[in-house]
Amino acid sequence: MPEIVSCFVDCHVFRLRPDGNGGSRDEWLLLKRAPHIRLPGSWQMVSGTIEPGEKAYVAAARELQEETGLAPLHFYQVSFVNRFYLAATDQVVLTPVFAAEVPLGAPVTLSDEHTDYEWVTPEEALRRFPWPGQRESLAIIRDQFILHEPRMESRLDALLLSQGQRVAPK
Repeated sequence: MPEIVSCFVDCHVFRLRPDGNGGSRDEWLLLKRAPHIRLPGSWQMVSGTIEPGEKAYVAAARELQEETGLAPLHFYQVSFVNRFYLAATDQVVLTPVFAAEVPLGAPVTLSDEHTDYEWVTPEEALRRFPWPGQRESLAIIRDQFILHEPRMESRLDALLLSQGQRVAPK
């Protein structure tokens, strides 16, 4: 029987760009995996491993900083858990999903896990993501935080600060 584990986190990164009509349009950060990383050349969101004793939201914020150098304006828990099966280890993996809104114009500094990045439209992100869970996560995040007013219960900014994590100045 496969083991059920939760050892990874996903963090989708977005920014809001004024559209010139008093509104804004959302852009999504995609990272291209380096040749020495599993699934080389594929496009993805920030992702990583939860360290022993680490809370999932702290891991996601840490991975955001390590992989991109970005600090969030707002950091959200998403009402979705990605899930997939790893045949090599016979594990069903449950991955908590988070979203980070970052400042427009904030510089991205890539780690050695990625060779490139691009800010893209939601439609382009959906086209590039190879896995259904990535696409489903993005759709839920857009619905939960972009197309509708985010619920305060989903915002983790204060928790990040209490854990000593960086948050971008407003």
